[in-house]
Amino acid sequence: MTLSTRSLPLPHGRRGLFVYLGVAYLGMWAAMSPLLLGGYHRGDAREETGALQEVCIAAAMLAPALAAILVVRLVERGGRVRDTLALRWPGPWGRTARSCLMAFAVPCGLTTAALALGTLAGRYPFGGVSGSGLGGWAAGAVLGMLVSLPLFFGEELGWQGYLFPRLAGDGGRRSLVWAYAVTGAAFALWHLPTLLMGGQYPGRPWYVSVPAMLVSCVLVLPVFTWLRLRSGRWCPPSSATRS
Repeated sequence: MTLSTRSLPLPHGRRGLFVYLGVAYLGMWAAMSPLLLGGYHRGDAREETGALQEVCIAAAMLAPALAAILVVRLVERGGRVRDTLALRWPGPWGRTARSCLMAFAVPCGLTTAALALGTLAGRYPFGGVSGSGLGGWAAGAVLGMLVSLPLFFGEELGWQGYLFPRLAGDGGRRSLVWAYAVTGAAFALWHLPTLLMGGQYPGRPWYVSVPAMLVSCVLVLPVFTWLRLRSGRWCPPSSATRS
């Protein structure tokens, strides 16, 4: 698997990378500050989130996208945001539909497998859902993922659309491994405010949740990268950044 980044506007790459990370991290901490200052802590996976928590989470998930757009427009000045971040449909429409379905099905499958393993290990409270109610639970989970897609897009536009291609360099094996590790670690540590509040790992101390998040993000990143590469719309065309 190779990745060409020759067309990316890299003259200000380092400054752009630092500005991107700074804005993305600052946005996360700012969005989570009402919960941190209020002493919020999630101690149980079955605990429902309130309106304030939902608003803070939504704002945080949009921070990477806003950071990427800010850097492209004001720091790199290498072309249109749409072209520079490869916001293009992988036409023709048949391929677009297949790519979208695959991009939705793979995370659903990974989530289902993780929940099943957690349930079998006694680490996930999946009790109370019988065989007859499994279909309704699955439909609700799929609907929830569809509703959350715009928010997840805010994250992936920053990490997959901006950061990873610029770290991948010439697309060689060493460059890709480096990009996987750094992007995965940066993405995991970006979640630090929510990890401190028990967001992803309720009831677990930070010295357990932070390493667990680091490992999971680094391992799942190649899957998301493969999905993006498979669409054929990873990097912007050369002509876009020359205009």
